[in-house]
Amino acid sequence: MGRICDGVIVDARTLNGEDSVSPTPEVLVYSYRLAGVTYNCAQDVSRLADRVVGFRIDQPIQIRYDPRNPGNSILVSESWSGLWQK
Repeated sequence: MGRICDGVIVDARTLNGEDSVSPTPEVLVYSYRLAGVTYNCAQDVSRLADRVVGFRIDQPIQIRYDPRNPGNSILVSESWSGLWQK
């Protein structure tokens, strides 16, 4: 549920907060802008490794967010992905 907007992946990290060079990172950091406000969020994707294969930093993405609380958002889930597949 929620609305969808455009965003961009800005970083990939491990759960310990270190830079990740893995093709399947544990955390993706992304940014999106709504009504003049920029939101920077991170999502633990460690259990969704098969859904994030092939991502890249600066990749355009789609974000699903709660219109009542725009900072509450996701990039990928078991049933939906905002990553643009190759």
